[in-house]
Amino acid sequence: MKEGDSSLSEERIIKLLSSFFKVPREWIGIGDDTALLKYGNENFLFTCDVLNEGVHFKRSYFPPYYLGWKLIAINVSDIISKGGKPSACLLFFNLPFSDRKWLNALMRGISSASRKFGVKVVGGNTSASKTISLGCAMLGICGKSGFIPRKGAKEGEKVYLLGSPGLSHAGMRLLEKYGYNSAIKIWRKAVMAHLKPEPPVHIIERLIDHFSPSSMTDTSDSLIESLYNILPPELDIHINEVPHNKKISLDEAMYGGEDYNLLFTSSKEPDGFPVNQIGMLVRGTGKVKFLKNGLKKEIKKRGFFSHF
Repeated sequence: MKEGDSSLSEERIIKLLSSFFKVPREWIGIGDDTALLKYGNENFLFTCDVLNEGVHFKRSYFPPYYLGWKLIAINVSDIISKGGKPSACLLFFNLPFSDRKWLNALMRGISSASRKFGVKVVGGNTSASKTISLGCAMLGICGKSGFIPRKGAKEGEKVYLLGSPGLSHAGMRLLEKYGYNSAIKIWRKAVMAHLKPEPPVHIIERLIDHFSPSSMTDTSDSLIESLYNILPPELDIHINEVPHNKKISLDEAMYGGEDYNLLFTSSKEPDGFPVNQIGMLVRGTGKVKFLKNGLKKEIKKRGFFSHF
C-alpha cells in the first residue's frame, strides 16, 4: 500500500469499510477521528494511531525517547479534538530487535507523556517484525460539552486555527537532511514540533467553553486535508490568510502534516484567545478556495492515509 496512491484513497477505503461494519445508531463510528461509544449514561471516546519506520520516521534521526512521547501525544490530540479527556491506553510494539537501551529510552518517553497528559497504560501486545511499528489505542471520556464532530460546520461560521502550520514538516526536512544533532541546532522549534508535539490540553476546556465549536479536528493530516475533513458537501471554505512562520512557504504550511494544531468552526469571536481566523464557511459545493486580490483559487487535496 503506497501513501498517496490515488487508487487507494482514504475516501475509497472508508467507503469500503463502512459497507462492512455498522455501529449502533447512537454511536459515532467510521468517518471521524475518534469513535463515540455510548453505554447507558457514559460516553467514551476511542481512537488509535501508529508510527511506522520508513513511513513516519527513520531510526537514524528519531531518538527513541521522542518516539515514545509522540506515540502517546498523537492519540491524546485525537481525544481532545473531540472535546474529551484521555484516560487509558493499550500499546502495540512490533520490533526487529531487543535493544535494552533503545527500549528503555522508548519507555521513558511513553512514561513522561503519559504522566503529562494523565493517561494510564493498562496493557498491550508485542511481536517480532522486520521493521519498527508502534501502535496505541486510547480510551477517553467525553467532555461536558459533548462530542464535537468533524462534520458540524454551518454556513456563515468562521474557521479558526490554533497553532502554527508547517513547523513539523520543516523540522522533519531538517532531520532528514542533517540528522538530529545538527538539525536541533539549526532550528530547535521546528525540530521539536516534529519530535515532541504538545497537544494543547492546557487550553482546550476554556476554548470549548468560549467558542462552542460546531466542528473540530487536529491538523495531523495537513491543514488542507483537515479543512476538507470538516467541510460539509453543501458549503465552501474561503481562506483569507494562513499565518505561518516566515521560514516556511505557504505550500508547506498548507500541505505539511503532523502539526497537531486544532482546526475548528464557530460563530463566536476570539475575544483574546490565541487563535487565528483563517476563513469563512459559505454556500458552495464542498471546495476550499483561497481568496487573493479579489480572485478565488481552489486548493485541492493531494491524498493521504489518515483516521477513519
